[in-house]
Amino acid sequence: MGNNKKEWEKKASKRFLEVFDKLKGEGIIRTQKEFSDTSGFESQILSSVRNEQQNGFSLGVVAMAATHFPMISLNYILRGEGQMLNLEGAEKPFPSSDLVSVLTNSIKRLEKENEKYINALAKIYDYLEGEGFDIKKLKALDI
Repeated sequence: MGNNKKEWEKKASKRFLEVFDKLKGEGIIRTQKEFSDTSGFESQILSSVRNEQQNGFSLGVVAMAATHFPMISLNYILRGEGQMLNLEGAEKPFPSSDLVSVLTNSIKRLEKENEKYINALAKIYDYLEGEGFDIKKLKALDI
């Protein structure tokens, strides 16, 4: 049983590396780091397995990659059957440069929104102060 399991793990890991190479060849990912960062595992894992410093990939690593790259065929990795990638109808993940752009724009939008709230609060403070309210008591509430 042990040899069969090790042999299966070795074959599945080899197919996982083939899938990585195919993703790179298709231009879906550019680098090993991009693939591992997007998937959520250490980039050294790919190198360690490829250089036979590590026996194989855990099912967790394979599952994380397939979650973030839904075009990956688990059937191919686990059984060696079918196509490596199912590119029809599969959504591609954000390329990292697009993700940075989306996050940067979101941060700018939130900063502008935050500025509006700060300005509104300043007007409320001014109004309350003009009505004789002790602002120091309000600030002491630490809200």
